[in-house]
Amino acid sequence: MKFLIVGVYLYTRPVQILISSCLYTELRNKMGESQN
Repeated sequence: MKFLIVGVYLYTRPVQILISSCLYTELRNKMGESQN
């Protein structure tokens, strides 16, 4: 059971990083648009 949790954690971590980075760049673009 512990191995399953670790596997899911390791698998979802890169996905979470990808999603958060995409959201961050999108937010930054919106901030840049509002400033200009």
